[in-house]
Amino acid sequence: MTRTGSAPLTDHVPLDRDGIVDGWFDRLEPAPSGEIRRLADEMVRSCNTHDAVVCYAQEMAAYLGWCNRHGVDPLVACEDDAFAYAASLSRYAQGTQHLKLTVVRRMYAKAAHRKLIAANPFAGITLPSRLPETNTPALTRAQVEMLLGAIAASFDDPRRGLTAKRDYTLITMMVRLALRSSEASGLHWGRFQDHDGRIRSSFIGKGNKPAHLDLPDDVWQTLLRWKRAYERASGVTLNRADPVFLPCDSRALKAARARVGLQPLAAIARRSVHNMVVARLADVGLEQDRLAPHALRATGAVLAFRAGASIIEIKELLRHSSVDTTMRYLQALVGGASRAAIDRIQLDVPRWTDPDDDPPQDDPPGGVPTPPDQPAIPGAPWAGAAPQRDGGAPAIGPSDTRSLPAATTRGRQLPPGSLIRDARRWTAVPLAEPARAYLAALPVDRPANVSRIHRLVGRPANVVWAAETELAAAGLISFSSTRRRVERTPAGIAVDVPIAPDGALSEVARRVLAELPTGGATRWGHRVRADLGLDVETFAAAVRELRGTGLVRTGRGGSVARILGAGGASAAPPGSEAEPRPKAA
Repeated sequence: MTRTGSAPLTDHVPLDRDGIVDGWFDRLEPAPSGEIRRLADEMVRSCNTHDAVVCYAQEMAAYLGWCNRHGVDPLVACEDDAFAYAASLSRYAQGTQHLKLTVVRRMYAKAAHRKLIAANPFAGITLPSRLPETNTPALTRAQVEMLLGAIAASFDDPRRGLTAKRDYTLITMMVRLALRSSEASGLHWGRFQDHDGRIRSSFIGKGNKPAHLDLPDDVWQTLLRWKRAYERASGVTLNRADPVFLPCDSRALKAARARVGLQPLAAIARRSVHNMVVARLADVGLEQDRLAPHALRATGAVLAFRAGASIIEIKELLRHSSVDTTMRYLQALVGGASRAAIDRIQLDVPRWTDPDDDPPQDDPPGGVPTPPDQPAIPGAPWAGAAPQRDGGAPAIGPSDTRSLPAATTRGRQLPPGSLIRDARRWTAVPLAEPARAYLAALPVDRPANVSRIHRLVGRPANVVWAAETELAAAGLISFSSTRRRVERTPAGIAVDVPIAPDGALSEVARRVLAELPTGGATRWGHRVRADLGLDVETFAAAVRELRGTGLVRTGRGGSVARILGAGGASAAPPGSEAEPRPKAA
């Protein structure tokens, strides 16, 4: 790789351990004693990363705050106090309980070592097991292709094309190289070198451990295309000290043009990487719990395993110190093997029949027939083997005709493409407008909190309750025993919101719909509102109207997108086309 400058590389900034601890302990009233403060300093002295220091300081401050509220002196706490604190953590997940108790136990272990206390009061506390919750979720290959294809559909957008190219490159590297979000945001251009025709990247991994990875040629070409795109858009030549992934908003581009000399540019924040990945996943309907950037790292491990890589090779790819850690990423595959073994056990026993059993039904409840399988949407980014752009980046074209795989949700077989909200591919059911809005707000593949759905519908309480009654009577939704969670029934999964007849949209809703791009690409809602000059309430009412008629969907972070229709075009009712806005000169 050609070096374009001689600026020094800085992978990370020095840790301000005292400042982080003070930031958490200054919130406590009364303030901790000098002995407790010195214990905290010793605890964080061995931490090598910012996140580890924040974790220790946060959990120690949480325990000291609990002691202040219950009148317990931390240095004279007994075993009963330890059991009381452990019981107060029952509202957290098992992994979180394990973390909180581990930090407090280590703090008291140091206090006992320094002879500040006679014995560790937390020594008899049994730590909850973390194994059931450490199985990192992963995407399938079809889902990864769908995700990258949806991002690639926005490459030519003049306002969001640069951001789409960055997100495409970042997600590609996180999947192909199994990178953590902190590792991806910390990459620099000077850390890529040519080793016998193979590009190698060196970086600082978790725990300040040096790591090296060889890049496949197509990934390296994608990186170079992203670099050229950024330099064309910003007018700035990137040097070896600059980070690989940078913010793409107008303010960041303006700051990049104003830099002096070879001063390195600011990299994209780790939190921004998390928000971007979650928003991109939500844009294509992947909103399952715990799907975050680390799921892309697990995806790389699972895809490598399915391609024939050994456990040792995957361990080196993930840069783990122990194979046991690697197996957490592959636990889903191991569980699948155990289920296959269970299915092989067959017993020839008399069938147990019960007269109270319900007879089998040919049609799903509610009298709604299940729609037949539909052909793939031509031009959809997940519909087949994508042709190649110049150099290997997949392109999306109308020649993609492979049929969608059948989806399964909670043990039920769904029609092909049912995770994509397509209003033209569902059986319409006559519903009132609030009921249509309620059904549009419900996820297809998982239960949801009733309170969250009420907020998304945005109607008065009595109207929402009437909509719930209407949908429940039609057999389209069902509630949990406590009525705190609601989900679609099999009939509700096969039924989506019908398109409004005769293009019955308000003028504001038509203007909002005209601002949204076609092809499944998304826009941030606040930017659409700013472009149209609408106030918050008017824009929210228009989005609710469009969502209730099955024309748009909303994702996390306030993103808005049209629902894909046949041929990759957006679904729109007759007569709802608006005049195209003239492009700015």
